[in-house]
Amino acid sequence: MSRTLDLTIKKIFGAGIFFLTILILGLPSEIFAHGSMETPLSRIYNCRQENPENPKSAACRAAVETGGTQALYDWNSVRQGAANGQHRAIIPDGQLCGGGSSNFQGLNLARADWFTTPITPDTAGNFKFTYNATAPHATQSMEFYITKDGYDPTKPLAWNDLETQPFCTITDVTLQNQRYHMTCPLPQNKSGKHVIYHIWQRSDSPEAFYSCSDVALLGGSGTPMEWNEFGQIRAQQDLTTGSQVTLRLFEAEPNTGDFQDVESHNIVIGEGMGVSNAWPFHLAQEVNPNSSLVAIGVLQQDGNIQPVQDSQANRIYTKPDRQLNFEIEIRIPEPQNGVSPVALITASQIEITGPETLILSGTQSADPNNLSLSYQWRLVSGEASIDSPSAAETTVVFPNLSIDQTVTIELTVNNGTRDNRTSVTITHLAKSGGGSTSDHDYIYPDRRGQYEPGTVVLGSDSNRYQCRPWPNSGWCNIASDLYYAPGTGLAWQEAWTRLNN
Repeated sequence: MSRTLDLTIKKIFGAGIFFLTILILGLPSEIFAHGSMETPLSRIYNCRQENPENPKSAACRAAVETGGTQALYDWNSVRQGAANGQHRAIIPDGQLCGGGSSNFQGLNLARADWFTTPITPDTAGNFKFTYNATAPHATQSMEFYITKDGYDPTKPLAWNDLETQPFCTITDVTLQNQRYHMTCPLPQNKSGKHVIYHIWQRSDSPEAFYSCSDVALLGGSGTPMEWNEFGQIRAQQDLTTGSQVTLRLFEAEPNTGDFQDVESHNIVIGEGMGVSNAWPFHLAQEVNPNSSLVAIGVLQQDGNIQPVQDSQANRIYTKPDRQLNFEIEIRIPEPQNGVSPVALITASQIEITGPETLILSGTQSADPNNLSLSYQWRLVSGEASIDSPSAAETTVVFPNLSIDQTVTIELTVNNGTRDNRTSVTITHLAKSGGGSTSDHDYIYPDRRGQYEPGTVVLGSDSNRYQCRPWPNSGWCNIASDLYYAPGTGLAWQEAWTRLNN
């Protein structure tokens, strides 16, 4: 029987409600992305959920120190654009987890403390893998490899560390709720810590995607599994005393498909219970003895679920024969003498020339009561487009203009009850020289290899095309007219945006 998960966290102040992305299966806001393994959680997806600006684990902090935060914002783009099945030839030993890209070098760090997912086969020896596909593509194959016995995680992962053949290959996948669910037989006679290396090879392009999931195989082969895992609890902030945390369970009606309430479990945060590594444990202490449908904790060798005091280690499990949805609701008392948050903008630059992109960040904004913030970007004046108007960090795209302009962009931050605003002014200078015309920079493929985000070219169909923002801008320079020629290539929309003539 298929199962679905809609595990949402709501945070409530009085009558106002807004959704937090602090827990399970966070919804990505990136639009130029493709996917990564969700169950068992890949290294990069775990670090992305930990918060790129302030990762919780030592391994993710080290990954940021090595490769920067941008890699985690691009968690679903560990890829090779021209792989075409030649993975071993184009990805060097020691660079497997980063897909051979220097952008993701932090994922290749050889260390034994990467976040590890315990997995157990069902009675048939199978396990259900879940892949979060934020931009689905036609699939040639999904291949699953596992490390050989004796693999040393303190040494860089090499191709020879993997078993020669994949233990599972899937060629027929169906997207459900933005995810691919794939049931595979787990390798027999393997136990303990391993790395599962996944390769997604597209059939409509030579592009392929890669991920490393660190796992602990429990139960050997064929141990009966009474629970199915649906994700982690990620508590990324402390809760104030008096806050209420409620786990609600829903189940679909067989006739209508509508979800009806099945169970509800509630705790009130007392003194000392609200720290981020404590309240998931206290919620589990309430849920586990009182529910026959769901359990919270860490899966043990004997199949039991044991809760721990940790902000990220506890996971939610449910019975495999039930089709359940979940919601975790957090109610926080409205702060006394509520005050407005502080809104701050940091910009990658404040003067640009020609068609260009820049990054604006509101992550330095703060609330005096440490309340979570929501963000809203707005173009006040000038000509530009904002890619992610409700994200903490956004990319602004500036067109090619014949005259200089001043652009003003406003950021509003809200703490659930109060908001505050600030703005930034960017000087946008018209591009001159370089052989450009009034409405395009080059005639494609002239100067290919030098295109930047925002470069405008005239295609063979006499239409104008603008090179998309990074990371898609790299595809504008690929010398493959079959795939990326503007307007005519099989995958031209991954590199270009057609402009109105």
